[in-house]
Amino acid sequence: MRVPTYLFQSLKSTYYFRMHVPTELQPVLKRTELKKSLRTKNRSAALRLCRAYITQAEQLFQRLRLDMVASDGFGLVDAGIHVSHRNGKAASIKAVTEVLSAKAEPVAQPRRCISLRELITLYVSEIISQRGETVARGIEKNLLRFMEIVTDKPLDQYTVKDKLRYRDCLQRMPKCINRKEYHGMSIEEIVKMERPAEELLSVKTVNMRLIDAATLFNWAVANSIITSHPFKRAVLKIQKNNDAERPAVSDDDIRTIIEKLPMSKAEPSAYWIPLIACFTGMRQSEIAQLDGDDIINMDGTWCIDVNDRGDKRLKNPNAKRIVPLHPMLIKAGLVGFSQPRNGLKLFEDVKPYLGKYGHQVSKDFAKFLRRIGLDKDGQTFHGLRHSVITKLWSAGIPEAHTAAVVGHRRGDRESYTRYAKKNDLRPLLQAIEAIDYGSIKLRSWIGK
Repeated sequence: MRVPTYLFQSLKSTYYFRMHVPTELQPVLKRTELKKSLRTKNRSAALRLCRAYITQAEQLFQRLRLDMVASDGFGLVDAGIHVSHRNGKAASIKAVTEVLSAKAEPVAQPRRCISLRELITLYVSEIISQRGETVARGIEKNLLRFMEIVTDKPLDQYTVKDKLRYRDCLQRMPKCINRKEYHGMSIEEIVKMERPAEELLSVKTVNMRLIDAATLFNWAVANSIITSHPFKRAVLKIQKNNDAERPAVSDDDIRTIIEKLPMSKAEPSAYWIPLIACFTGMRQSEIAQLDGDDIINMDGTWCIDVNDRGDKRLKNPNAKRIVPLHPMLIKAGLVGFSQPRNGLKLFEDVKPYLGKYGHQVSKDFAKFLRRIGLDKDGQTFHGLRHSVITKLWSAGIPEAHTAAVVGHRRGDRESYTRYAKKNDLRPLLQAIEAIDYGSIKLRSWIGK
């Protein structure tokens, strides 16, 4: 039901219900419109409230018209309608006052609980407005897979059995479910197939999908669509620790990686992104989404400005920071490479996938490691970040300075949160210069 005529948003983003009073009823109500703050900035919640107010207002208008007909002496008994004539006008004004002063859902009668498909549609619409079309469609894809497993039914009909069924299916689901070999097969048929553990979704991925489902239902609770749901506390425990899952890369391997990085004008990211990670500890997505004018000079020190301007996204508030350039990055020609790209993406060959710039980088780096024979012991791009943090710890760099460089929480005290300003660059530069992997045969981009 579309209700744009009756719903509007104030300058402060709060939604209001507003409905024109029929001309013939304006003398009775002594007003030309009904207006009520919905006390929410959420469009979906406002639409539900608005629909309820519309229903009650239309009932009020109908009752007032009947009162007017009765007061004019028309017989209504034959129509099966009983109307009280006593103090009809006062009662009508009281009725509209009740409509406008309602503090909760105006309609008390039971309503149909919406289905999972309807919830996903509402939720994705809000995600589009908050995070953009690309991100929303990626979330929608996972939620539709969730619906395929637990089936589409009214939200109040889901039970703990649905949660356990979804979790069990995820644990037996292959990583690449869109392969041709699975085309035309149902989820039940796919998960029944025997396959080695390395071809299944990782525990981390399973937990992310479970969290997506719980987040969807939490949103429904927050918007008063349902009061509770069974998809809480579903995540699996990860047995191995973080160091085992994402090991740091050894100095020997990092030297091999740097010396064998491909240099191609068509794909400059293949050279620069791993190199920048090795000497800054930045996350792959932070580097991949950089703009050309994020390479800046601050009082004679070349730095990387890690920010969330434009389409860039950061993992958390601590990720916004200034990182001085390591001498090796300057020697490799990063400043000269960036200057013609002011106003452009630093790496135009990197295309975002579902709004994330790091996706392509991760896959390309994995292929590169296989090509040079270093795809061992669970090595990933993130291992480069671990290596930098380990280097800084080994060099005795204060934890607050390390945190300021890599974008971690910098301590509880206010002074620890200010290392991204001009007068703080010296300790950060000292930390960056502590990143040393020994003698490297660096190939410079200069003259490329």
